[in-house]
Amino acid sequence: MIWGLNVGGPGLNGGMTSTTTPILEQVSALLAGACQSGEMGAGFDGLPAPELVQLLLTAGVVQRRLDAVITTVTGQVDDRDHRLSEERVSPRAGCRDVTDLLRRTLRVDTRTARRYGTAAQAVHRDRSPSSGAFLPARFDALGAASRDGVLSVTGLLAATRPLVAAGNRIRAADLAAADRVLADAARGLDLASADGDPGPAPTVEELAALAEHIVRVLDPDGKEPDDDRANRNRGLTLGRE
Repeated sequence: MIWGLNVGGPGLNGGMTSTTTPILEQVSALLAGACQSGEMGAGFDGLPAPELVQLLLTAGVVQRRLDAVITTVTGQVDDRDHRLSEERVSPRAGCRDVTDLLRRTLRVDTRTARRYGTAAQAVHRDRSPSSGAFLPARFDALGAASRDGVLSVTGLLAATRPLVAAGNRIRAADLAAADRVLADAARGLDLASADGDPGPAPTVEELAALAEHIVRVLDPDGKEPDDDRANRNRGLTLGRE
């Protein structure tokens, strides 16, 4: 059982009160009214084409902002689940881990829950052990774009997965630069007008292609085959084995 449905009992209560939850509750109430409207019941029949497109554009912004909320909360839960037992969230809610918690709270399948987990690892900001200040996320600029409603969780994963897969073959400075380039592209700033107005936002596929192109530039040799690496290491071994 999950907290809010008598999950974990009163032990989950206490601490700071979220200011975000009541805002989401208001959004939910407004959306509930929209879903029960006659317009919705009629399947938006009769609306002009521009209004149908505007509906989709607006719904897209709402969905992307919800993705950002879920991703950010997921990062916090995952962080705490790796701390001392009394700080862990998922076990106290009666769940195995953050993936299980997401499956139950969001009512999604395991694959979708894991996607949020992967996205959270890319943009979660840890605190400095010494000062307590927030440290930059691995993909700080893309994280900001997500919170601004520019990137869906699918877009965030499309932009980060090729870079994550390259691992330490890409230097930290180059990774930070790639993060900024991809975030600017997601905002349409790479195609800005002469007046500085953003150009069209890329599709997820276009953003993925850009990320893959960046990786090819920064890591032209790619991952070495295991056999080739082993042979070279063997040839460079000095001394007795």
